Amino acid sequence: MTSIRSNVIAALAAAVVAFLVLLALMSRDVAIFDEGIVLAGALRTLAGEIPHRDYYSSYGPAQNYVVAFLFAMFGKSFMVERLYSLATMALVATFAFVTTWGRVRWFFSVLVLVFCVAFQVGSQFHLYPVFPVMLLSLLGAFALIRSLGSGNQPGILAAVFAGACCGVAALFRYDGGFFLLLSFCLFLAIMQWLRPTATPFRSLTVNLLICGMASGLVFVPFALSYLLVAPPGGFVHDIIDYSLNVYPKVRSLPFPGLVELKSNPGEIGVYFPLIVLAVTAWECFASKIWRQQSPQDLRQLPLIVMMAILSFVLYYKGMVRVSTVHMLMSIIPATILIGVVMDRVATRLGWKRAIPLMIVITLAPALVAMSQIRKYVGQPDNALAGWVLLTPAPANACAAIDGAAFVNLGEDFRAAGRFIKRHTKQGEKIVVAAGRHDKIFANAIAFYFEADRLPGTRWHQFDPGLQNLGEVQQQIIDDLKRNRVNWIVRDSTFDSVLEPNDSAKSSGVRLLDQYLTSNYRPVARAGKIEIWLARTLPAPEPIMGMECIAAPVTAVTGA
Repeated sequence: MTSIRSNVIAALAAAVVAFLVLLALMSRDVAIFDEGIVLAGALRTLAGEIPHRDYYSSYGPAQNYVVAFLFAMFGKSFMVERLYSLATMALVATFAFVTTWGRVRWFFSVLVLVFCVAFQVGSQFHLYPVFPVMLLSLLGAFALIRSLGSGNQPGILAAVFAGACCGVAALFRYDGGFFLLLSFCLFLAIMQWLRPTATPFRSLTVNLLICGMASGLVFVPFALSYLLVAPPGGFVHDIIDYSLNVYPKVRSLPFPGLVELKSNPGEIGVYFPLIVLAVTAWECFASKIWRQQSPQDLRQLPLIVMMAILSFVLYYKGMVRVSTVHMLMSIIPATILIGVVMDRVATRLGWKRAIPLMIVITLAPALVAMSQIRKYVGQPDNALAGWVLLTPAPANACAAIDGAAFVNLGEDFRAAGRFIKRHTKQGEKIVVAAGRHDKIFANAIAFYFEADRLPGTRWHQFDPGLQNLGEVQQQIIDDLKRNRVNWIVRDSTFDSVLEPNDSAKSSGVRLLDQYLTSNYRPVARAGKIEIWLARTLPAPEPIMGMECIAAPVTAVTGA
């Protein structure tokens, strides 16, 4: 009982510390595209719309539905979504800590916690569905490892739970669920080989079937319910055709070289799993862990096998768009793996020889975290802790926390949001477009949430290889007509972004630009944001923070 209580206390302490650190070092800047994907998706979910059927979506539906539920319960606020995001990130670090607790010395469990928090501080990608997938991967892995213990086979309940985690993960990211199931199956197969039973083939087959069926029992009902209300064409286009055939060409990034690492040291994280896997292989061969000759080997072998598989298999996620944040699904299990390996090296070779390895390994998470923290030096109020300390206290001590001020969307977007709210009705739809549409990188999709207005087109999320095509632009024009969209928000923030891939190329298609110019006119501006209004309507007076572009005109008769 004392042991259970101490374990629970340690886990709770880790969760609280991780959450508070992530909260204090949270960047208040809103990722107007990446974060906006889920924000806009949640808005459409609250309106009863279904991803793939009613709107293009590059993710699974779960994150949209979770955030929509939180908005329904607590109100639509940046604070609500950020607290959810931070809680998920903190739980990822906590379960990384819990997975190692009792299997390595406490110091190395704490080090794993610190590494996980550091990587997440430097890779703040709020609402990214990968974070729930990482949490589910650790939950499933923990169940299998704990159930296996020093025995030969995991318990049935553990296999069912791990499979269910794969099914839920697939609802957040379809590919994440599949590769997680693949990882768990490889783990069961390798552990069966390392710890054979009297009937190895039968035992392995039963466990694989249990895990796979549990995954299917979670995912299949959702898939069938979707097919009852939506044709499969939208899903096939969004997740299969675009992801496999177009995405690699328009979003790929090369592995960072020395020049890139010098200017952005935080990208060293992309090499962290490879380094850790190499060090793990060296330690395993040096100590011959597969012989399982010591209690330490028996405790740590399943953990090493599981985390090595997860780190290796999930490395796929960053192979196209190579960056630290896209490698996180591989980096997090790698932090657990290196914690176990450093514990083994310290035991086998002594602390004096282990310390240099610890210092070298610590450089990666430290550089990743510092890549974000150094941004706060010139703008301390961009970190939540700095904003709290530097913002004068309100005259009324009981005043409610301003949820809008919790994050920094930028004054131009705030002003444009107020403008749209004032001059449109609640159910009126808008479209957030780019400054040009022959070349697409992204759009300010978070503006839909700021303005609290639904998109007037299926194609509200701009991706290269889609909105710069004539077919899609014609569909957007048809949507504008059908939904009677009067307001276009044109933001040129991403127009000049050039990456070493096909997103930098112009398609030469300007069908949408020509339609907007012919049927809308700019009426107000704030920085790179212009508000365009249908030519048939009179231009309203701009509000504070918005520059008037055109004088108010009389509505066209007979419009």
